[in-house]
Amino acid sequence: MCDRTTTTSTADQQFQKGLKYAIGIGNPKNYKEAIKYFRRAAEHGHAEAQYNLGNYYFIGLGLNKNKKQAQKFYQLAAKQGHAGAQYNLGNFYFLGETVNKNKRLAIKFFGLAANQGNVDAQHILGWCYYHGDGVRKNYKQAVKYLQMAAEQDDTDSQYFLGECYFWGDGVSINDKQAASYYQLAAKEGHASAQYMLGRCYLMGMGLGKNEKQALKYFRLSAEQNHTGAQYRLGD
Repeated sequence: MCDRTTTTSTADQQFQKGLKYAIGIGNPKNYKEAIKYFRRAAEHGHAEAQYNLGNYYFIGLGLNKNKKQAQKFYQLAAKQGHAGAQYNLGNFYFLGETVNKNKRLAIKFFGLAANQGNVDAQHILGWCYYHGDGVRKNYKQAVKYLQMAAEQDDTDSQYFLGECYFWGDGVSINDKQAASYYQLAAKEGHASAQYMLGRCYLMGMGLGKNEKQALKYFRLSAEQNHTGAQYRLGD
């Protein structure tokens, strides 16, 4: 009878072989071969292999797309604490894909993933707490998770935090902080952040009043079809 250490070693070896085929290291890229080895590793309880199989079934990479199978493998990996699988499984319950919609359970899985540093889970939890979707509305909790995601350079969360500071949702109104977060997201091409940064420059809120800079960011935003920016430029 194999002990746990031997089983783990075997599973990891199978996973590494699959990874080489998936990436194309030492062999031509071959998703079917990758799946074969990932499946062997998954049968031995390898969480990353289970997660990868879930992704392959979800996307339809190297096999037929099958969301039910994807959910099965995400479930297996999530039970072992895999953050990416927990986040993906949360989405299945949030949207009701292949399972009965259960937003409370979705929030649970998002929380498990977020506390392990999964940036997507942190962002969506912030969104859920802000809007009261699946959980009681709580602006302070929203800010907490948005802050976590923003620190990992998530541009949507940076913009959203800017909005919280601009309007005083969950935090005291702070134009300087709002402008700072808008700047971070705007530099990465976030259209709404560019528009709000333009407004900050135009009104001198959190930044020195600068109509030239305001025009610059309105134009950048308008080029991405932001209607507010397009309206401003039409004035």
